[in-house]
Amino acid sequence: MKSNFLKRLLFITFSLPLVLLSIHLGGYYFYFLTTLVFLIGLYEIFLIENKLFKFIIFFLFITFLYFFIEIYYQKSGKIYVYFLLLITWLSDSGGYIIGKYFGKKKITFISPNKTYLGFLGSVIFSQLSILYLMFNDFYFFNSLFLSIFLILLSSLMVISGDLFFSFIKRKCNIKDYSNVFIGHGGLFDRIDGLIFLTLFFKLIIIFS
Repeated sequence: MKSNFLKRLLFITFSLPLVLLSIHLGGYYFYFLTTLVFLIGLYEIFLIENKLFKFIIFFLFITFLYFFIEIYYQKSGKIYVYFLLLITWLSDSGGYIIGKYFGKKKITFISPNKTYLGFLGSVIFSQLSILYLMFNDFYFFNSLFLSIFLILLSSLMVISGDLFFSFIKRKCNIKDYSNVFIGHGGLFDRIDGLIFLTLFFKLIIIFS
């Protein structure tokens, strides 16, 4: 377990700055990042044997990529994208930390590793993203209250994505979607929550 934690830490240490830098620089760097994500995603979809799940994930993945790129090139796009990544990271971290060290009651009908306290940890940690909005003086619908409420809904979207993709893994009897990321499994093991969050966030932008 300690070895796996070190692998995860090393992977994040080297990969996260590259991802953030690619988004910041934009242009060919951003295209390279999204193309790489696209190719890895197609590879993992190819590995799924169940045709129905293969189609569902393909549809969600393509829609996610389209919306993610579209959001990036909108006004204040980088603020949006960093915000999406931050909520996803906070939610995943909260779920992992609280669930791993304090969670006892499992959500067994979805995944043997998910806990109810981990669910609560995801929601609580996500709320820290309001500091990012305050720092950038950026609020949805020009309202702090609505921004906090939307962060709550966003955290639920991340959790829903995580549970949905975990459910598919359980039905397909696989542990990870692939082993392309050291200590982290596959691409969909990392961006499951981000996929649902991006789809939800696109609706927020449309109506804001």
